[in-house]
Amino acid sequence: MYKISLIIPVFNLEKYIEKNFKSIKNQSIGFSNLEVIFVDDCSSDNSSQIIDKWEEEYSNVKVIHLDTNSGYGGKPRNIGIENASSEYILFLDGDDYLNIDGLERLYTAILQENDIDIAIGGYTRLNSDNSIIEKKIQSDEETSITYNPKEELKLMDLAPALASKLFRKNLLKEHNIKFREDMSGQDLIFINEAYFKSNKIIFINNYSVYNYNIRDGEDKSVSNTINLKTLKNNLKAYTEILKLCNDYKINDYMTTSVIANNLFSFVNRIRDNLEDYTLKKEEINELFESDVYKTFKNSSFFEKNYPFNVFFSNLEYGDYKNNYFLRLIKRNKIYEKKYHDNIKEYKRLKAEYRKVNRENKKLKKTQNEIFASTSWKITKPLRNMKGKLN
Repeated sequence: MYKISLIIPVFNLEKYIEKNFKSIKNQSIGFSNLEVIFVDDCSSDNSSQIIDKWEEEYSNVKVIHLDTNSGYGGKPRNIGIENASSEYILFLDGDDYLNIDGLERLYTAILQENDIDIAIGGYTRLNSDNSIIEKKIQSDEETSITYNPKEELKLMDLAPALASKLFRKNLLKEHNIKFREDMSGQDLIFINEAYFKSNKIIFINNYSVYNYNIRDGEDKSVSNTINLKTLKNNLKAYTEILKLCNDYKINDYMTTSVIANNLFSFVNRIRDNLEDYTLKKEEINELFESDVYKTFKNSSFFEKNYPFNVFFSNLEYGDYKNNYFLRLIKRNKIYEKKYHDNIKEYKRLKAEYRKVNRENKKLKKTQNEIFASTSWKITKPLRNMKGKLN
């Protein structure tokens, strides 16, 4: 039985797949403990031949070829889940690569306690020349566990970064958690549903599990290609996340945080791609007139969160640098949560104080009754005698 099943969608990755596979073979957990599932999405370069060769060479490598190109990573990942035989699953893109003990660190962490459904590490973002853009790690603390993922604000600040997360397969199977197959941004929906359904999540706060390769130019991946279709898919994903938050009764603080974080990235994509002429102003106008945008903007969540409506108005007027306003919205909600948490703790301590005070009064009353009793008075000489003998 393999310890981990790695699911890797492949589409025209002949430049990267060798480095990806080498990082898998070099894992400190042991290559023989890994099941490697490549799902080829109708590659037109030599990727198919490369992974077919590995399937012939290694008994723990499985290759599945799709009949038609799906266009997105959702379908290959879902097929990978159906074919995975291990208890734990990790999704890795074929152009990224793992650090040498990445899988071992995640596997050791997820086994620390019963009922941990997800282990989360950090990751490193790389330029196309392999220079480091940034390391995304949580803190200097080694590990921490959240026992109530539905109220863990830290989760809402994390990028999807699928390859930094190890999932218990039964979590996905029992709750029928799957990737949307018809859009980009499916990882956002998938990861939040997994969070909301999990019992416990463990964080490896100070370690980067894998290296995320930012591909530029003509070689851009689907997830890094920003156009009108991509932006509409982003909005569809955000609408789905709002629905998930509503269905799972996620509090306003968590919902505000996840939506503000995603809109922050959304605005950055618009601004950056307008500046380098990848997007045209006419396309942005078309986006704001689309049913997808209006459906998202008119979600019931925003009716009771007015500051977001100010943000949308600014956005429609062409203010693509108003991310500071999103920060204010999020910060205000966090302060509001802290205030309510403090009030709740004050009430708890006050109730505890009253309880202790009542107990003290009972003890005092009992003590007074003992001191006033006949037996206490009769035994006074004996107590005095005992004091003299000591």
